Amino acid sequence: MAEASDDLTQTISLIRKAKEGDAAAVDRLFDRYSRVAVECARRLAGEALKKKEQVEDLAQSALAEVWRDFRKFDYRGIGSLDRFVREVVKHKVMKKAEYWGAQCREAALERPMRTAGDDSTETKRVEPPVDPLTTTQVVTRHETQDRIRGAIDRLPDEHAIPLRLFDIEGLSHKEVAEKLSLPSADAARMRVQRARDALRKVLEGDKGG
Repeated sequence: MAEASDDLTQTISLIRKAKEGDAAAVDRLFDRYSRVAVECARRLAGEALKKKEQVEDLAQSALAEVWRDFRKFDYRGIGSLDRFVREVVKHKVMKKAEYWGAQCREAALERPMRTAGDDSTETKRVEPPVDPLTTTQVVTRHETQDRIRGAIDRLPDEHAIPLRLFDIEGLSHKEVAEKLSLPSADAARMRVQRARDALRKVLEGDKGG
C-alpha cells in the first residue's frame, strides 16, 4: 500500500497538519495518493463507464470528496488513509455507474416526440453529471462575471490566487503548479477545487443575505 514505503512519522505529521487546514500539507499528502486513486478507479470502472468518464477525472473528483471529509478521518495506523481513499473512489465509481446506467435505461425507453406543426423530432438531451471540479463553470451560468470577480476579491489569497490563475487567466493545472511552487498538476487541481468550494460558499452567503 502507499503508506508502507512512507516514513510513518512524516505521514502522521502531514495528516495532522492537513486536518488542521494546512494547505501545503494537503497538497503533499494528496499528491501522494493521486496515483492510488487513479489505479483504484481504473480497476473498478467498467468499460461502459470508461466510455463516459475519464478515469483520471473520477479519481480527482473522489480525492476532492476525501478532502471535504478529511477532518472526519480518523488515522488508525499504516494503511488507514490508503483504505479511506480507496473506499471513497469505490463509492464515486459506483455512483457514476448508477447515474449513467439510469441515463441509458431512460434513453432506451424514450421515443422521439413530434412537435405540433413541425416535422422535426426532438428527444430529451442527456446532461452529464456535474462534478465538484466544475463548480465555478456551473456558477457562472447563473451569476454575473462582476459578482464572481467581486466574490473572488473577498477570498483570502490562498483561494483567490488559484482561481485568478486557473479560471480567469486560463492557465493549466501544470502552469498553476509552477506559479504557486506546488509539487504537481494534481496538487494544483486540488488547490483550485478547494478555492472553488470557498467561492461557492461566499456566493451562497450573498444570496442568503
